[in-house]
Amino acid sequence: MRILYDNIMKTASISVTNEDASYPVERLYHEWRNLYFKSSSTSSVITLDWDANETVNAIAYAHSTDNSDVPTTMTVALYDGSAVLLDTITVIQTETLDIEYFTKYNTVRQAVITLTGLSGFTLGNLFIGEYLEINRKAPSQDLAKSSTGASSVTSGGQVSGRLGTALRAFSVSLLSLSSDEVESLGLMFVTNQNAIPLYLDIWQDSHDTLLPIWCIIDGGLDVRKTSDYGALFDVSFSIQEVR
Repeated sequence: MRILYDNIMKTASISVTNEDASYPVERLYHEWRNLYFKSSSTSSVITLDWDANETVNAIAYAHSTDNSDVPTTMTVALYDGSAVLLDTITVIQTETLDIEYFTKYNTVRQAVITLTGLSGFTLGNLFIGEYLEINRKAPSQDLAKSSTGASSVTSGGQVSGRLGTALRAFSVSLLSLSSDEVESLGLMFVTNQNAIPLYLDIWQDSHDTLLPIWCIIDGGLDVRKTSDYGALFDVSFSIQEVR
């Protein structure tokens, strides 16, 4: 299981070419998935600069759920502080939401994102940063869903309601974690709490069955010590998919 929660786009100095003024680049990393950046042409180059070295090994994206004008190609070139090219990642957009993983680079000072597509293409929920990996997960209902719909039942037994959106929601149990792993999860929770969305990738080795989830932690982080001698812990939390 991998968690992407600290989006370093938020601390970057950002410049962009061919930006539609009504859909500026700041929307690209907004917490609402239905907000998106829009190009005013058939190509845009987004340049991110940082004042200190950043660690990067993942790029995630989530196209708006109500817009299909997505880029045809997307590449991300990573540079160090001496403007030496570290890597160029080609993001394959076969899903509406997905994550590209690659070799970890600890000295990233600049990322150049090159996008092409039909005139006026859009892109949303872009994440660049480092993932947290925890691999001792107990079986759970990873495909469970909830609904934002509402209903009421009259005294006579008739039902009235409105349809909402079906979203994934379930609990995650992580077993026999070390104190370092618990500390890493604690930092994740303190950083995002239950207010800032993150990417949760339950099955990072294959997205054929379950895609990553843009979600919030629903409630708290439950930590229980399982051994007085081995210093091992069980951790559980619930998530709620958001848009």
